[in-house]
Amino acid sequence: MRHGSTFHELRKLASWFRQDSWPAAVCPRCRRAELIVDKLDSFETMESKRAHDHENWDPDWIQGSYYAILSCPRQECLERVISVGEMQVAPVVTESGSWYGEYDDHLLPKYFQPPLNIIDLPDKCPADIGAQIEDASRILFMDPDSAANRIRVAIETLLTANKVPRSATGKKGRYRLTTDARIKRFAEKKPEVADFLKAVKWIGNAGSHEKSLTTSDVLDGIELFHHAIDLLYNNRRQELARLATKINQNKGIKKSRPKKPPF
Repeated sequence: MRHGSTFHELRKLASWFRQDSWPAAVCPRCRRAELIVDKLDSFETMESKRAHDHENWDPDWIQGSYYAILSCPRQECLERVISVGEMQVAPVVTESGSWYGEYDDHLLPKYFQPPLNIIDLPDKCPADIGAQIEDASRILFMDPDSAANRIRVAIETLLTANKVPRSATGKKGRYRLTTDARIKRFAEKKPEVADFLKAVKWIGNAGSHEKSLTTSDVLDGIELFHHAIDLLYNNRRQELARLATKINQNKGIKKSRPKKPPF
């Protein structure tokens, strides 16, 4: 049973792909089936059309936009998703790098509505964090830098939920703690989780200052953040750890004898 797009699948959507080879995208409503392409159309920009008259013109000069309607095949769902983005014609290259003179339309998504589900959060994860992840998913393909900032805000929310103070008192009075300082305090209790949060913070910093992140870069940060959340709120990991400890202590599975009937 599918519950969400994997990061591998989302990264495929974050780069150019052939229009007849859509990467898997899981329905954002039911999260159980892969969307199928119902309708797809593309068109050239006017500048691209004028370039056809150039003496050196080649098909891979063609550029434009596309729009597509995707749908969930499950009869219980039938959700429809609109996607728009960039289109360009490019050579069809084999896995070995060979080209046999064929061209095809290639697509690069910039927008999905409703947005694709990025991660499935544990039930115990604070709702505010989920809302910030959803905000990031809305702009992930269109504006990766802003999406990274949303994830950085989610880090602050997670730290607050885990009772890490936002400020401290110094010689000059009360002052606000930086994200880095808060993560260092959190590391005193949860060092493994803090390491993941620190890595995500660096990606968020790049989104704020350098304005050069790609969608794949942000997905790296989201995957790290997802793992941090799992370590904090996914009881399944803790249950498995307790089970492993119990089996190791018993040197195997300790089976209880069936009780004798009272007669």
